[in-house]
Amino acid sequence: MAALGCSVGAIPASFNTTRVGYGLGEKISTRSNAVRVTFGEFSESIKRSDNVEIECNIDDMNPEAYEYLIDQLFTLGAVDVFLTPIIMKKSRPANKLTVLVPSNGEGKIVREILCSTTTSGVRMHTVQKRLLDREVQVVITSLGQVRVKTVQLPDGASRWKLEHDDVLSIAKENETSYLEMKRILEQEVTDKLQKDE
Repeated sequence: MAALGCSVGAIPASFNTTRVGYGLGEKISTRSNAVRVTFGEFSESIKRSDNVEIECNIDDMNPEAYEYLIDQLFTLGAVDVFLTPIIMKKSRPANKLTVLVPSNGEGKIVREILCSTTTSGVRMHTVQKRLLDREVQVVITSLGQVRVKTVQLPDGASRWKLEHDDVLSIAKENETSYLEMKRILEQEVTDKLQKDE
């Protein structure tokens, strides 16, 4: 069994059992001489989505214009927006604007980029995203409510993360540093989640 990479323990929630086999050994021993083998597959916890990635290089725009642009792009339906510092020809520092949008949603995004930046064109290509199954729940702590994002990993395990805006808001209300408040809230949420299991 060890040579096959098998493990002993609880079956993950994402495992769909198709067959179970049992066997009893003939050797007399003080320990149990039995084995159970479970066959099956892990359910697909990774979602797929098609998106369009829109990019352009900008080397001559006032950086103060980016805040408005990024807010507008999210308002128009962008899934993600980010800037990457780059060096262009003639060693000019610039920013590469990258915007991820759902398929068939690129028209208004392209118009906004062309109207609200100094670029004269964009590059577009289709990309596929793989996303873990995600759930958001609200946990009540001694300091207030905090949203907790939990993702299901392909092996059936999960991991969670506190919502940044909630931690920031509670830290400001309590006049405590962000890092200290995050530590306190993570401990409380860990305790509550373990109690709920």
